[in-house]
Amino acid sequence: REVVETLNRIQQIAENLQAGDISVMHPYLTSEMHRFLSDVDKAIFDASMRSPRYYMAGRVSGACVACHSSVN
Repeated sequence: REVVETLNRIQQIAENLQAGDISVMHPYLTSEMHRFLSDVDKAIFDASMRSPRYYMAGRVSGACVACHSSVN
């Protein structure tokens, strides 16, 4: 349940970023946000199953770490 809640928050943040003018601040997000959101949707679906699968959740978290670890 916690995984799904976290993925839902990630999805909401990503959708808010997509709705704004992210092209000026982050060109990569402009071109790849649709793929990222698709991965988040699949991760939510997979983690919500009766027998949850977390592979896509791992991919989503890996994508977050890949971008955000370079900031620090």
